[in-house]
Amino acid sequence: MRNPMKRLQTADPKPTMRDRFTSMKAKAAGFAAETSQGRRAMLAGCVAAAMPLPALSASGKVASDGRGDYLARLLTAYAEDRACFPIANVAAYGSLEQAATSLVSRRCRDVCVEILTLPPPQAPDGLALAALAAAIELEACWFQGKDRQLNAGIALIRAVLAITGTALPPGFCGFGDEPDSPERNDALFAAQGSLPAWAIAEAEAADEDDA
Repeated sequence: MRNPMKRLQTADPKPTMRDRFTSMKAKAAGFAAETSQGRRAMLAGCVAAAMPLPALSASGKVASDGRGDYLARLLTAYAEDRACFPIANVAAYGSLEQAATSLVSRRCRDVCVEILTLPPPQAPDGLALAALAAAIELEACWFQGKDRQLNAGIALIRAVLAITGTALPPGFCGFGDEPDSPERNDALFAAQGSLPAWAIAEAEAADEDDA
């Protein structure tokens, strides 16, 4: 088996994830059209998830949406995503490490999308789950307060998390408007990185198929 970290020191010059985070904070304009449309679609899903709540008193209170398995998958995928950030920041383009970190990031985003496309929740735990997924999707996306739809989405997420008493997961850097957001980001990249075994195995298998 090849050493999955052997090419870690041969990173090609390219913008790092830290550079991209810094550049996002420096922009004074809104998003590109296609990015804005995607985020607005996600925000629409989050708003839709919140809509059924006023009808609960009429139809009878629901104790739980029974989505604990989704929550477990989301928190696991997010923890793996956080752990691979230091490696992704220095991995060489086209390397096994880059392929593995991409797989980890994709799984986390796929779980978020899966949760946000579920039927609208009818209980607080389902609403909190949708808010967590939306928060992860909008992490570090705030741009100088220029995008009204984004600001509304962040405000809604914060309100839902506050009402349901739900904490953001460890490693969350913030939406970008928090005073300590840059420090949280620096701490994330300074941590000891790791890759899950499943991502290394899948990256190796794909590399062997391409050989």
